[in-house]
Amino acid sequence: MIKTLYEPFQHWSADGSVYILSDLHFDDEDCKLMDTNWVSPDEQVRIINSVVMKNDTFVCLGDVGNVKYVAQIKAKKKILLLGNHDSGASTYKEYFDEVYTGPLFISDKILLSHEPVYGLPWCINIHGHDHNNIEKYMEGCKHINLAANVCGYKPVNLGKLIKEGILSDISSIHRTTIDAAKERSNFKVNSYKEYNAESIYKLLPTIQDVIRGFDIDEIEKAFFYEHPIHIHELTKYADETIGDFKIAISKRFHAFAERLCNMEIVNDSGKQGVLFVYKSQTESLFLETDVGLIHVDELMEAEDLAKMSTYAYEFTNQAEALSFLVSDAKLTQDNLMDVVVSFLFEVSFFGYEQEDLAENLESLHKSIEEIEEHPENLVSFSSDELREEWGLPKEEIYPGEEQRKDSFYKAGMEYTNYCKMMELQKMKNRFIDVCGLY
Repeated sequence: MIKTLYEPFQHWSADGSVYILSDLHFDDEDCKLMDTNWVSPDEQVRIINSVVMKNDTFVCLGDVGNVKYVAQIKAKKKILLLGNHDSGASTYKEYFDEVYTGPLFISDKILLSHEPVYGLPWCINIHGHDHNNIEKYMEGCKHINLAANVCGYKPVNLGKLIKEGILSDISSIHRTTIDAAKERSNFKVNSYKEYNAESIYKLLPTIQDVIRGFDIDEIEKAFFYEHPIHIHELTKYADETIGDFKIAISKRFHAFAERLCNMEIVNDSGKQGVLFVYKSQTESLFLETDVGLIHVDELMEAEDLAKMSTYAYEFTNQAEALSFLVSDAKLTQDNLMDVVVSFLFEVSFFGYEQEDLAENLESLHKSIEEIEEHPENLVSFSSDELREEWGLPKEEIYPGEEQRKDSFYKAGMEYTNYCKMMELQKMKNRFIDVCGLY
């Protein structure tokens, strides 16, 4: 018995050996196109039966061909993984004891499949499909190609392969995962030019791409649900009906969204922003999500992600903001509409066409200059002072309330910062993988 197999597959070797072969293509007309020396079905069965005994298990990795020839194979148990030329599983259940529709891990280091599988350095992939044995298998991934014409139509004994040490140089997934995590935790890019940023740009869509993927009517509903218009504040539209006003607002919003979809992206800032979603809980009683913006170079250079800043961008030109990428992390992908709504709100903060941006940007710069020159002019207000100024009654505070409110707020901030850091770490790990930096 092959004890290294997972328990559900150990019965394969309970009474005999396990033999594996792929791409039998019994009676297939295309056989000669794949190999001009392809042998007849009867000859294939003879070769198989020359090594497979009546108590053995025969595993076919797909592309059976005329399934009636399978009955002539004298194995006690017959297993099939469907290939790209095979029909539905029900076609083969009369001739095979077990039929699987996709790749199959039969142990922690052995993956059976029809077509080669890549990116798994912690296992050996036994497969077929490649009839010329010229597939350029990726470095770091170990493969055995058992397409029938490649291995002389002779099944391979799995137990013998294992005894010969085929798995000896393969680290377990646990060891591989731990080593990779250590390398990531120690990883730091000292210069933005040290990694291939183009790999990241090709990986992620821009926010413009994401907006284009939604129906504008659906975006409009989500936008005004999150940012409703308060009718009582619109005194200059007093002569219009609510219906007329709604139509006018909808037309303006559609024009705004369509304009962004068709706008040419221009980013001369030398920075690449990425939008991502993280879990948040601050003053609300409910757990929520928020949308953040980070810069790729700062993420890659950061030693302590807990100290990373996220940016507001209402002062960013729309043509530049449209260059922001959108994270492919699950939480972000699950909340893409929230990302779109948040983005549209930010880039329309000073008008759909940012008509008030220049004036407010100038005012901002003047305020910054004034603060830098005269920091003594900075004024802070307590909540009581603000309430008095606005004519509001003084708030009643219970004994010990401030301390408890402060604890609640701090706990919420700690939770939010932790969730943000976890999303940033996932994003950084993703970029390291894509750029091949570890």
